[in-house]
Order: sequence, then C-alpha cells, then structure tokens
Amino acid sequence: MNAAPRLLRGAFVLAMGGVGMALAIVLPGLTAKSALFGVAGLGTVLLLIMSGRPKEVLLGGYIIALTYNRQYFSFEWLTGDQHSQGLYWIPADLFLVALIAVSLLEHIRPGVVPRAASSDVLASSGSPSIVAAAMPALLFMAVFILSALLAERPDWSFNELTRVLRFVVVLVWLHLNMTRALWFTAVGTLALSALLQAGLGTLQVLLHADRSLLSVLGGASETVYTEGGEIDMLENRARGTLGHPNYLAPYLLFLLPGFLGALLYSRVRLTRLLSLGLLLMGIAGMIATKSRAPILLTSVALLLVALIAVRDRVLSLTAAAATAVVATTALALAAIPFADVIYQRIAGDWSASVTFRTEYNQAAIAIWNDAPLLGIGPNNGVIGLARHSPLFSWLVKDLETLSGGVPVRAVAPVHNVYLLFLAETGVLGLSAFVALLATVLWRMVRGYRAAEGAVSGICLGLAVGMVAQLVQQTLDFSLWFDPSWYTLAVLMAVVGTVPSLRPVLR
Repeated sequence: MNAAPRLLRGAFVLAMGGVGMALAIVLPGLTAKSALFGVAGLGTVLLLIMSGRPKEVLLGGYIIALTYNRQYFSFEWLTGDQHSQGLYWIPADLFLVALIAVSLLEHIRPGVVPRAASSDVLASSGSPSIVAAAMPALLFMAVFILSALLAERPDWSFNELTRVLRFVVVLVWLHLNMTRALWFTAVGTLALSALLQAGLGTLQVLLHADRSLLSVLGGASETVYTEGGEIDMLENRARGTLGHPNYLAPYLLFLLPGFLGALLYSRVRLTRLLSLGLLLMGIAGMIATKSRAPILLTSVALLLVALIAVRDRVLSLTAAAATAVVATTALALAAIPFADVIYQRIAGDWSASVTFRTEYNQAAIAIWNDAPLLGIGPNNGVIGLARHSPLFSWLVKDLETLSGGVPVRAVAPVHNVYLLFLAETGVLGLSAFVALLATVLWRMVRGYRAAEGAVSGICLGLAVGMVAQLVQQTLDFSLWFDPSWYTLAVLMAVVGTVPSLRPVLR
C-alpha cells in the first residue's frame, strides 16, 4: 500500500539530484538573464509539486510571463523566413500548454489533480454557457478567418490567426475551469504583475538603466546620449520587461483604476492598505513611462472612479476634494526638480508626433479603400504600405534590421488600433473587434453591479480603465500586442464570471 508514495518520493529525490547536476554543469556558462530564468523555472516546478495547486500556480505564471515581451520565431524550418510576419511563440505559451495538459490529466486520470471544493466552483444559477461566454471572441475569429482566406499572403494571415486562437483558448479554459481560488489567483497575479512592472520601470528611470533592464542589477547598460555627450532624459523612460514605454503605460492603464476602486469600496483595512500601495507604485511607474496620453487618461480615469464612489456613497465629497488637493500638491512639489524635462516631454516633439500619426492614419485609409469589406488581410499591412506609403514601408523594414537578432517581433503598424483592423480586416473585422471590446466593457459594468465591497470596486475600476484604454487605442496599437491582448482575455474571463462565481473581498 505504501510502495507508490515511496516510489514517488524516490523519483522526486532522483529528479532533484539530476537537476542539481545539470545546474552544476550549466550554471558557470549562463548569462545573468539565463540564470534568472533558470531559477524562476525551477521555482515554478518546486511550487507546483509542493503547493498541490497546479492550476493556480500555472495561471499565475502565465499572467506574469505575458509581461515578458519576447517572440521566438522557432518555426522557420517549417514556414521559411517570413521575418516579423512569421509564426512564433511566447514564453507564456509554455504555461498555457501546461494548463491544458493539467486539465486533460484531470479528466483522464481522476484523482491525480486535486479538485476544487464544491463551494469554490461556479454557481449553477446564472452561470453562462461556454458558447455564450466565448461567442464575441468566436465571431471575431470567424471574420478573421474570412479575411485571411482572401489575403494576398494567406500564410501570413494564418500565422496571425494563431494569436486569435490563443485568445479564445485562454478565455474558454478560464470559463471551464474557473473557481474562486483561480479567480483570486488571477486578480492577485495581475496586481503583482502591475507592481513588478511599475517597480522595475521606476528603477530604470531612477538608475538611468535606459534600454537595458539588467543594468539595474549591475549588467551592461545601453544608455542613450545626446550629441553633447549627456544622458538623453527623453529616452530615460520606464519600459519594464514589456520593452517599450508605449507598451508599459497602456498595460498599467488597464489596472490602475481597479486599485483605486478596491481602495474606495473595501471596508477592510488590510485590503485598503494593499490597494493604496499598489496604486501609488502604479502611478509612479506610469509617470516614469513619460507617456503623455496614458498619464492624462489615468488622471481622468482615477477622477471618474472617485466621482462614482461619491455617488455610491462610499466616499464623501469632502474626503474626495481633500484627497485631490493633497495629491495635486504632492505631485506638483515632486515635479519641480524635473520641470525642464517635463516641459520638453510635453512640448518638445508634439508636432512631430501628431504629423507622424496623421500620415500613418491616411496610409491606413488608403489601404482600406482597396478592400473595404474584409480588408487586405490580417498581417498583410506591410504589403499595403509598400503600395501606398513607401516611407512607412521602409520604416517597418528598417525596424526589422535594427532588431539585431533580439527575439522581438519588430513591427510598426498604424498607430491607431481601429484603423489597423480596418485596413487589414475591413469593416466586418473592425465591427467584430469593437463588438468584442464592447462585450468586455459590459461584463465589467455587470460585475460592478452584481458584486459588493472590493470586488465591486475592482470591476468599476476595470470598466473605467477599459474606457480610457479604448480612447488610448486611437493613438497606438498596444492592445493588439501580445502582453495586453492576452491580458484582455484574462480580464474578460475574470469579470465575466463575477455574477455566477460571486467572489467575496470586503
């Protein structure tokens, strides 16, 4: 009877011994980054074994891994070199595959994977069917496929289709497996992810790490200098592990209003203190990105959350006004030493930024005119640019050249996600995309109305942050980039299961 446990323990000891030997052989030749990833991977394996909660551990790992913005084009042996239009995988995919494997193992070998308690699963009353939950994403994928079939380079389009398919898989898996433990894991890990990115981004700016995150830890830095030999403060901006300020700032824009919502709607001191800490760190990271529109939109979003809280009588008007005055004064005093840098950032290249986006938008409209209904085809925008805007076509190719072998998808599409979808997938594709976003927003509002306490505040903040994100996407394409795109799927499942799951966070 006791033979199996002894065998398992013996296998575990042997496995750990093998890992130790492998580390002893490999570790001396590893770079700092490789060693860090090796330790993180080993820690994940140990946590999986020791926690008895494989789904929670893997889901948390998936959400954190999404913020490591790297794309690996490992399929060139199959598809040939298709440059940035090629098929690729991201580190988070490893966790997604593991989540699917755990679910399959749970059904094939009952008892191997611990099951959730009956009180921890979705309530049967009001629980949407999986088809209803995923329908907006499935409709979007259907239009995506139609556009891909008619594309000039359908192989490029079907490479892009894998990204939509992964979105659907994440959404469906979460709805099929969601428990209260997974719900809190997702929310907690999203908060942790924002904290890590904001903290790392702030360190990058304070320590002048510039483009190299490892320089914070003493590694080599890729400092950007002006012609006069001084550090270019306009380039000293927070990037986190997302690789660019204009990816990090919209990512934080998703989540920061949710922290304020939890702070205002919670009545538990510990929850409020944690929310306040997350909010302050997130604001610091947002400011460190020096991204103008996201900072402005964050300010408006936080104000809107506070006003709704006043209407809901969870915040007094006097307290709201006093907090606004104190916060504004504190920010003004903190900004005085950096007044010149802030002014240069606000006014220095404003006209060039507007001109660049306007010309790119005009190019997108010209591409759309070639195929109004279903567009030129997903991932085929570079073909349209070659026809209608040689300058921007050259920019995309030059960006690929400058990537220097780094595993990053070098793209520079139109800086308006709506016009990007219009050009590549036409009116039908844009309509399906907007319907998907509207569904996410509606589910956030529904979660706010159905829940109580901090959960209601979180859903309210996410809804307001989503509105701000929809505005921000008129100026960039970050929502369609991997970290925010798959985070959107997680958020869609998190808020979509609130009415039936009824998680409680006072």
